[in-house]
Amino acid sequence: MNTLSEKMVYDTPIEMLRHMVGSFDRCNESFMDDKTIPQLLTIYNCWMRCGWDFYPDEWTTKQVNEAMEGIAPDWDAKERPVFHKDRMDTRFVGAFEIVWKGER
Repeated sequence: MNTLSEKMVYDTPIEMLRHMVGSFDRCNESFMDDKTIPQLLTIYNCWMRCGWDFYPDEWTTKQVNEAMEGIAPDWDAKERPVFHKDRMDTRFVGAFEIVWKGER
């Protein structure tokens, strides 16, 4: 199992939004069409924390659904999705949480 990355730290709220939009800009537009803003924030948080560089539009439907619940996806050494039995405990990052510089 890949370990979770540290929480992203931003200087300002607009910096976080710019990074999120720039990152999602590389995803298929239709992937985001049916998501709410809170779901996109949570997916972004899971993406930044999952420790992998697969874009969310490359995830399985199950991984996306779990990410909207705050569970960061994971893959094995052959880059196949894995679903650990304890992922609610080990891969749970929760709803989006902004960490400001100097707050760690």
